[in-house]
Amino acid sequence: GGAIDAHQHVQDLEREARRLRERFWNEGYREGIEEGKKTTVQQGFNLGFREGATAGLAYGQVRGAACSVAIFAGQVPGSSQWKEAVAATLKMVADLAPANAAKAAKVDLERTIAAEAADGGEPGTPLRADGEDAAAS
Repeated sequence: GGAIDAHQHVQDLEREARRLRERFWNEGYREGIEEGKKTTVQQGFNLGFREGATAGLAYGQVRGAACSVAIFAGQVPGSSQWKEAVAATLKMVADLAPANAAKAAKVDLERTIAAEAADGGEPGTPLRADGEDAAAS
């Protein structure tokens, strides 16, 4: 009886070990997939947000500058020749769809990201003025 009980006990332990190994493997795999998704989604968000913000800011700055100059054109001595240039700029800005503004800003964004990567920053991660990674705080 004792040898059979010991043999059965060893088989039970081996089955339990296989079951636990499989369970931990599956849980580890699922957790790894989830962590990978989170990292990838965050990086995509960072890049997309940065691209959209860059395009929106550039579009707004051009539009604001053109409107401001249009207000003063002709009121400031020597500025009467600005009217045509301002009108052309305002038309260009008005005709520029936001999607096209994003495309136009993409080249500058890619240059910025490449420069950040060259400086040791993580591409697409906003840096604070002190050079620290803002996402790390």
